[in-house]
Amino acid sequence: MPRKENKQMKKKIFLLASVAMGVALVGGTFAAWAVTDNADPFSIKVSTGSITTDDTAEYVTLEWGAQQSMSSVSNLKIDTVRKVGVLDLRAYTSSNNAPNGYLSYSVDGGALLKSKLEVKIYKGNLTATEGVIASSELEGKTALTFTEGKSLVNVTKNDTPNLYTVAVNLKAGTTASEIEALGNEQVTIEFDWGAGTNLLTSKTLYATGFSATPYMYAWKGDKVNAAWPGIAMTAVSGRSGVYSAVLNTEFDNVIFTTQNEAQKSGDLVVATFFSGDNNLFTFTGEGDAKGSASELPETKTPTYFLVGDEWGNWNASDAGAIALTNPVNGKYTVDVTNTKASGLKIVDTANNIWYGKDSIEGGAANFMLYDVHTYTITFDPAGPTYISCVVKA
Repeated sequence: MPRKENKQMKKKIFLLASVAMGVALVGGTFAAWAVTDNADPFSIKVSTGSITTDDTAEYVTLEWGAQQSMSSVSNLKIDTVRKVGVLDLRAYTSSNNAPNGYLSYSVDGGALLKSKLEVKIYKGNLTATEGVIASSELEGKTALTFTEGKSLVNVTKNDTPNLYTVAVNLKAGTTASEIEALGNEQVTIEFDWGAGTNLLTSKTLYATGFSATPYMYAWKGDKVNAAWPGIAMTAVSGRSGVYSAVLNTEFDNVIFTTQNEAQKSGDLVVATFFSGDNNLFTFTGEGDAKGSASELPETKTPTYFLVGDEWGNWNASDAGAIALTNPVNGKYTVDVTNTKASGLKIVDTANNIWYGKDSIEGGAANFMLYDVHTYTITFDPAGPTYISCVVKA
């Protein structure tokens, strides 16, 4: 079935937050939060030509969902992350297929408090004990990235909770005297769901399970994105065997294929196959689709270890493995001494990615130290040469 063009009817809804900081170190004032969602939705059309009726357009209403809950914040302390509450970001459409939307927030008010306050938003409903989010709960979690004040959020289907945890903390290095100087200074935190999301024109699709670079061929009627086999997809940095390509939402169907067609998906209807959070095609060679759809897992904060023949026996949890920390300009260095010709690799244990000299897991050969020396090993996660070394003077 053809996919309708998604045009979003923007509903600006504001979550107002006033925070008065006079935390437990100096006593007394609590934060108050109020949520309003009474703004009426509206839509306009913009054109360089005449405005015509579009019976195929599908309008989307962005709303705060029923599971949204914000609570007061009290006794904010140094080195403590407090859970403000949960945002529930919904999108309602006639077809039940939801596009993505932008979330934004702004902080206004007392300049000193603004300079000391951090607001972070994490996917999911994080566990808190008496309002405090433990560091173990945050381990491996990555806060949303805001570019020019906006973060693109994947939206689930109608009536499906889409939860994001809002957390606040004082910046590292904040002192008791600085907190005392805040007094009753206040700020207002305003959230806007759907800011700048009036028209969705493209989405990024991912593919994996292919033995060579996959191509994405898209079409609607006689219109195609490129001559067969389509456009070559781009390897996703830090994700072994995963490729991406941008699909214009004017196209209804896609096929993923290797250039020689040795591995090729079936004809995939975008609106149904990639509904909800599904944005990843995994080639299996089975079924009519020759694969399955799922959501691309979030990348966790990398944790790098040097492992090898003489360093933990290739096991990052072994005492002989070497943790890589304190990067300089994005690169890590460590000194190692071998007693024989030995191989090594770098492993990101958080994402299960293995790095060789100039390749990532899949074709990553061991980095070899043949002569017995003390070496300075340099690891560059950005590549294309991931591991290099020099004999330490």
